[in-house]
Amino acid sequence: MTLVIKEAAAALRRTPIMSVMTAIVIAVSLALCGILAMLAERANDSVEEFRAKLMIEAFFDPSVSSEEAQAKVDEKVKPISSITSLSFISKEDALSDYEKNSGEDVTGILGYNPLPASARITFGGLTSTNAKRIRKQLLSIEGIKDVLYDEKSLVSLEQRSQSLYLLALVLGGIFLIVSLTIVISTIRLALESRHDTIHAMQLLGAGRMTIIVPYIIEGTIAGLIGGLFAGGLILLFHFFVLPAIAADLATNISGTRDYILIFGATALAGIIIGMKGSLIASWRSTGIV
Repeated sequence: MTLVIKEAAAALRRTPIMSVMTAIVIAVSLALCGILAMLAERANDSVEEFRAKLMIEAFFDPSVSSEEAQAKVDEKVKPISSITSLSFISKEDALSDYEKNSGEDVTGILGYNPLPASARITFGGLTSTNAKRIRKQLLSIEGIKDVLYDEKSLVSLEQRSQSLYLLALVLGGIFLIVSLTIVISTIRLALESRHDTIHAMQLLGAGRMTIIVPYIIEGTIAGLIGGLFAGGLILLFHFFVLPAIAADLATNISGTRDYILIFGATALAGIIIGMKGSLIASWRSTGIV
C-alpha cells in the first residue's frame, strides 16, 4: 500500500500540468452539465406552474338556465378526476360582470340575458393530452356548448421544456465523453512516459493492479478536484450570471443542504469519471499487457 501511494504521488508530480488540465476539463464539463440540468429543471417547474394555473372554461348554451347549469356542474363536472378548483358563474353573474366592465345595459337593449352560465376549472398534473381529453369529456355533457383554454401556450411550453431536456441530455453526454477522453489520454501519456519503469516492475514480479492503482488514484484525485470546482462554477452561475441574463429562470438554491447536494453530486461524478478513465487507459495500455 505504501508503494502504491508513493507511486501515485510520483505520478502527480511527473505530470502536474496534465493533471491540472484534466481537473479543469472535468470541472468545466460537469459544470456545464449541471447548469443545463438546472435550466431544464427550472423550465419544467415553469411548465408545472402554468399547468396549475391554467383555467379551462366550460360554457353552457345560453338557453340553459343557471339552475340547470349548476345542477349539471354538481352532477357531471365535479366528479371529474384531478380537479383542484372549480367555480360556477351563473348567467346573472356573467351579465353583471359584463355590464360593469363595459358600461352597457345589455338587458335594456336586447330585452333578455344573452350570456351563458359557465364553469371555470383548474386541474392537477394537466398536460396538453389530458386537456384535450378533458375538453372532449366536458363537451359530452348535455348543455355545455363550448370549452376553451389556452392550448397554444400549453403546447408551446411543453415543447420548449422537452427540447431543453433533450439538449441537456445530448450536450451533457458529449461533455462527459470529452472529459472521459481527456482523462484516458492523460493517463496513457503518463504510462508511455514510464514504459521502461513499468516493464522493469513487471520483470520484478509486480502484478497488474500494483502498477495501475497509482494511476487510478491519480485520475480519481483529478476527478475529485474537478468535481469540487464544478460545484463552485454552478453556484457562481446561479448567483451571479443567471440573475443578470434571465432572472425568471433562477432556481431556489439556498441553505447547507443544497450546497452539500451540489458539491457532493459533482465530486462523486468527477471521481467516477477520473477513476473510470484511468482504469480504461491503464488496463488497455500496451505497456502493462
